[in-house]
Amino acid sequence: RGALVVARKLAAHGRLLLLLGQAGDRGDADIAALGEVAARSQPDLVVIKEMKDYLRGRVAGEVPGILRRALLGHGLTAGQLLEQDSEIAAARAALSAARAGDAVLLPVHGVAARGEVLALIERLRSALAIADFWDSLSKGLSLDAKCRICSGAESFSGKF
Repeated sequence: RGALVVARKLAAHGRLLLLLGQAGDRGDADIAALGEVAARSQPDLVVIKEMKDYLRGRVAGEVPGILRRALLGHGLTAGQLLEQDSEIAAARAALSAARAGDAVLLPVHGVAARGEVLALIERLRSALAIADFWDSLSKGLSLDAKCRICSGAESFSGKF
């Protein structure tokens, strides 16, 4: 709850994007309560993640289904929800949806997934720094001059 309060305040001038998942060894009521708490923070987008390494006796899709129903039951719309089959795919989806001013809350449970997500964030930071540099460098240059500067350099696709 505390992280959601902080994230909501950080998103005061943007949107709140949330990654949400739960291990399967919790009761249905506890999992639904997590969805309710998340919905109360009024996120603009919730990416529900399947946590395959944490099914703990549950069938794949069961926990995301409980979370989805809880989120919908507490005021979110289907358009505010995405489902992904892994923590890494979910983090990518949330980060891809982010815009300037947004707050993205990424609780990642798996140690390996956490490392991959941190590496992804670092690549995004580097790409944004390059884009900012390009923007400041290219102000006032003609398209022809920009193309000459780019020739021979790696292109920036914006895809991660």
